Amino acid sequence: MKEDKNIENGTKTVEVEVEQVAENSPVSDKLLKICRAINLYTQREITVIDVSQKTVIADQFVITTGASTMQVRSLAENVMEQLEKDEIYPIHEDGVDDGRWAVLDFGEVIVHIFMDETRLIYCLEDLWADGKNTKVYTEEGLKIK
Repeated sequence: MKEDKNIENGTKTVEVEVEQVAENSPVSDKLLKICRAINLYTQREITVIDVSQKTVIADQFVITTGASTMQVRSLAENVMEQLEKDEIYPIHEDGVDDGRWAVLDFGEVIVHIFMDETRLIYCLEDLWADGKNTKVYTEEGLKIK
């Protein structure tokens, strides 16, 4: 189900679609739980890219940023701890100790937590986004970026 919302952008109003994810979809449920867990620990934008038509490694990439290696490590550790409460565990994790680019693989959903500079260097959005498959998580749900 989709509904239109108006969001103020400076002096002009932009139309965006907010996607309500079906409750019976396990991937969508996991995706929303992951986004909510990240949102608890950061005020930074959370970008979701649907890569299901581009690769077999995952259905969704979730991308966010920390300002320092300590923030990246802390965010990754806190997100994993929060998700454990819902019995969601990463299949693999990498880069958490280094803190420049932490990758948490939850199967259908892979979380990338970058430092600002590292995110600019690798720019996953440019590699995987096509203008139609990118959304931003807000407390209201996922909206088209």
